[in-house]
Amino acid sequence: MIGIFGAGKMGEALISGLLRSGYAPSGVVAVVRRPERADELRTAYGVAVLPAAEAAKSADTLIITVKPQDMLPMLDEIAPHVPAGKLDISVAAGITTGLIEIGAAQAVLTGRGTTGFEYQMLYGVRPAEQRRLASTSATVRVYVPYGRDWYRYLVRRLAERPANLAFFLRSLASRG
Repeated sequence: MIGIFGAGKMGEALISGLLRSGYAPSGVVAVVRRPERADELRTAYGVAVLPAAEAAKSADTLIITVKPQDMLPMLDEIAPHVPAGKLDISVAAGITTGLIEIGAAQAVLTGRGTTGFEYQMLYGVRPAEQRRLASTSATVRVYVPYGRDWYRYLVRRLAERPANLAFFLRSLASRG
């Protein structure tokens, strides 16, 4: 079972993609804050919508797509229900260094140790932080969008969070 924690635009896209790729609705569970959103997902996709703690217990893989300001409360809520060996994936954008450190501490507290997880970041996004994490012997994967769909990917990333456009333009200007 795959749990999608935070089923806004990104989470719904994951649910839709999983179902289109052959996952049964019974193999996907969502976690949302608003009851009306839960009803929308049940109606549109036929997936179960559960409280975070219950979903964390029942899902084999957790995909966390909450907004950055909701990440810490979500981690605090589900940490007691996530044993070592359960795959957790965060696809939240805009996570601060403080939240990265808290996430690493949570991993250690839940028995994963310092090698039981990895950081995945986009090329050019916070390169100093990528180097800092790698210097701690953490596993850091740096992704470079390429291929025929790279432009569509870039536009989608910029559209999903308007602050990304300002970040992109600042990065472009600073590279001279």
